[in-house]
Amino acid sequence: MFAVERRMEVAALVARRRRASVHEIAAHFDVSEATIRRDLDQLEIAGRIARTYGGAVAIDSLSSEIPIDVRTRNHADEKRAIGRLGAELVGPGDTIMLDASTTTLAMVEHLRGIDNLRAITFGLRTAELLGSVIGGGVYLCGGELHPSTLSVTGYQAEEFVRNYYADKLFISARAVSATSGVMDFSDADAHLKQAMMARATTTILLVDSSKFGAHAFSTVTELDQIDTLITDRQPSAEILAALEKAQVDLVTPSSARSTKALMPADKVGMQ
Repeated sequence: MFAVERRMEVAALVARRRRASVHEIAAHFDVSEATIRRDLDQLEIAGRIARTYGGAVAIDSLSSEIPIDVRTRNHADEKRAIGRLGAELVGPGDTIMLDASTTTLAMVEHLRGIDNLRAITFGLRTAELLGSVIGGGVYLCGGELHPSTLSVTGYQAEEFVRNYYADKLFISARAVSATSGVMDFSDADAHLKQAMMARATTTILLVDSSKFGAHAFSTVTELDQIDTLITDRQPSAEILAALEKAQVDLVTPSSARSTKALMPADKVGMQ
């Protein structure tokens, strides 16, 4: 079997099984694990599968949970730039909410040194990192655990959120559309983010530009419920027009205006 043919078969196998280890795939095709690793690398570049530690997962479903180790690797540089800009909107004494996304996770390191900060999240890895960065004042939702995404959702998490109020909410999403708004992979995630939005003064959406024009299973919100969108580069003219109509403030690394201008006057210069 030629390498191209084998890769097509590997992609089909991962699609059928939804996830498979390098060892399993190598045994199936009777080739070395090193060969399969190279195949998976090429298939990930082609957008056919997503690599995980020790294997691969299918990525063709609008409602599929992509494991956190896969999401952390995807668009990592863009997420770091977005996270830094997001952290610039946080000031001393703020109470913030964060979802379980790897994009909001990328902003946590930049919160170091902000005094009297409190944070609420439904991401286990986010909560762990917050604990090391800001120390006390970290609140983790209870609820149903999703091992692949290291998040908790469900009615318990939604009830937990309703006990608190935040100055700023930072969320990400699977997709952003000019016509369909902000979307995510599951109803559970979408509902929990909606509950957070109801308990926050300001909602800030952090997404890398690969999410623009895409669609996902569940609607989180319309664009006019978002206050600020932070991304790595300017989106298409269609999405720009929709953001302007919805009065969403757009921030990118190349924005002429500093994100400091979006902060309350009494917070500027206090970080």
